[in-house]
Amino acid sequence: MRLMHAELGWPLRTAPASAVWVERRVAELLSTGTRWRPGAVELLAELRAAGVPTALVTATRRCVVSRIPGLVGFTVVVCGDDVAQSKPHPEPYRAAIRSLGVPAGGCVAVEDTVIGATSAAGAGCAVLLAAEEPVPGYSWTESLHGVDAEYLRRLLPRPA
Repeated sequence: MRLMHAELGWPLRTAPASAVWVERRVAELLSTGTRWRPGAVELLAELRAAGVPTALVTATRRCVVSRIPGLVGFTVVVCGDDVAQSKPHPEPYRAAIRSLGVPAGGCVAVEDTVIGATSAAGAGCAVLLAAEEPVPGYSWTESLHGVDAEYLRRLLPRPA
């Protein structure tokens, strides 16, 4: 917070007051438009059309997430303030899996951070890390262009 206040030339208030300001500002910016990862909107539309249940699992608080346009495409949204422990703990993904009513072994989490990937893997999900750099232990793609339901299905463990 000190760095942000210094950069903006604002006097430092209390940390809670500054955090509230940041949260409100982020919510305001998100309400004017959100940049999704390339290919994400198309992938979500395909999954929705195929009747595949989807969840958005985020560490961000619901009051901020609720301002993001386009979240109606998700079956379930689990926010940081919906759970006692945030990512990288598996609880957020476990909550989403329970809400979806599906087995963890049938889920593929598409994540953009190692913290999120750790959370999803800990809950028993297959993980596709959509990030700039690959990370050992995770399936990886730089872009979601070309990722479709069949691509995700191939990431699931094969039945014995």
